[in-house]
Amino acid sequence: MMRTLIEAYKRNGYVLAERFLPEADLATIEIELKTVASDTSQFDAADIVFEGDSKGLRQLENLQKYGAFWQALTRDQRLLDKVEAIFEASAICENCSYMAKPARVGSAVPFHQDNAYNYFIPDHALTVWLALD
Repeated sequence: MMRTLIEAYKRNGYVLAERFLPEADLATIEIELKTVASDTSQFDAADIVFEGDSKGLRQLENLQKYGAFWQALTRDQRLLDKVEAIFEASAICENCSYMAKPARVGSAVPFHQDNAYNYFIPDHALTVWLALD
């Protein structure tokens, strides 16, 4: 499996790993997200983004600062091992984010390289998404 991921990344610049985590783990992530999103008063202003002028939540940044569950997720070897295999180097998870993208809400975002937003120097970085629905 690892060799297939590496080959796909080198060929396409991305990897799609379906059913990467067990359903139970995804369910736990969803529960933790609902919990943290239900009270955003604990978040620093720089770590929370609302949708336009509404109170609709669009994004939470640096979740690892707001709970042990998220700290553990940033150190999850199932994720880090795959990143390390692709880059052939040690991986460090810098940020755990939540991005809400409900249908028919929000603005369009053009295709982009994530480092246009992150400014990693050197730009040897990889974004890992866990799409929940």
